[in-house]
Amino acid sequence: MVIYELFVRNFSEDGTFQAVEAGLDDIVALGADTLWLLPVHPSGRARSQGSHGSPFAVRDHMAVHPEHGTMEDFKRLVRACHDEGVRVVLDWVANHTAWDHPWIVAHPERYTRDRAGHITHPPGTSWTDVADLDYANDDVWRFMQNAMRFWVEEVGVDGFRCDYAEGIPKTFWAATVPMLKQVNPNLILLAKAGPPWLAEVGMTHFHSQDVLAALKRVFAEGASAQSLAEASSKEPSWMGAPSCRVRCSTTHDKTAWDAAPPVLFGGLKAAQCAQAIAHVLPGTPLLYSGQEVGSAQALSLVERTPIDWSTHPEMRLWTRTLLRARTSHPALVSGDVAFSGTDEVIVVHRTCDEGRGHVACLVANVTDKPVRVEVDLGTGIEARDIWTGWVAANVQDLEAHEVRLFVSDLG
Repeated sequence: MVIYELFVRNFSEDGTFQAVEAGLDDIVALGADTLWLLPVHPSGRARSQGSHGSPFAVRDHMAVHPEHGTMEDFKRLVRACHDEGVRVVLDWVANHTAWDHPWIVAHPERYTRDRAGHITHPPGTSWTDVADLDYANDDVWRFMQNAMRFWVEEVGVDGFRCDYAEGIPKTFWAATVPMLKQVNPNLILLAKAGPPWLAEVGMTHFHSQDVLAALKRVFAEGASAQSLAEASSKEPSWMGAPSCRVRCSTTHDKTAWDAAPPVLFGGLKAAQCAQAIAHVLPGTPLLYSGQEVGSAQALSLVERTPIDWSTHPEMRLWTRTLLRARTSHPALVSGDVAFSGTDEVIVVHRTCDEGRGHVACLVANVTDKPVRVEVDLGTGIEARDIWTGWVAANVQDLEAHEVRLFVSDLG
């Protein structure tokens, strides 16, 4: 599975479902087969952030934002995705609502309240633009179950990215996930890595925060390349098989509130290097829209920031080559992983024996200086770089932030 994440508001100049449908061929051409859409619901304006408000401040869980189009437009997008073999994952915000949600006035008892009886934002957070729901109220529980079922059964979405899943009671997920899987047994449920019970209740994929944080420390703060291997190796076993771990070098949060990869990591080549490392590790690759053209924009979640698709169009081919190798070469699909290298270079070895030895080896210079490193692919193995076709040598001279991915049986 390769996930492509996008925010409808920023994907195009007009920010519509129709524009996403028009760009579907380009998404599929990259190798993506799963589309993760940030919340498509109407956004609240009361106490909102920015000019447009956050998509995570949901005003109506059963509707789509009128700026994006109609519900029929959205259903047509889902059908178009399915026709292309692409699954649709909808970002689902179950923990809170916008302050101008109808319940605020009609059903204040459905929210968490302080001692004075005032509705509160989620405790322990700075999310002042949303009101915290109270799952001790049966009506909240029942509504959220029915609403999620509606999107799966009536609209046809193939799963949910469950925002702040750990903020919802375990008992809710334990009851809701089996119900939803009766409708779609192959339902995708993605959550940030959090408490182990998220796996127990049926979440299928986890967004690994440790590797993402390690990438920032290495590229932006000068940490050793070997800390990436440590972060990957220390991931908890409760996350399940390696394929359950979502791998990326940025997401909507990072690009909006921190910086886009070319800015965060120190240039376009550094951003490509970080992306290649993330996508070669065992797991499910994720690409955030704009990465395929090396966008340096801080794509806002509360303002309209259309992606400039003309930035580095040549990078599409680089990305497509990486993802096609990632999803087709046996060593990269399911091979074992081992690490070597130096403080400046991480070497990721992937090996798989399916009738004969398959080998993949990523060599990445995480610094802004040229380096030399020795690489051992094994006796009698010829491997070529997926981008240049160069044959691997035991000694590699790498330019600043240069990355190479050598695979056996190229082509």
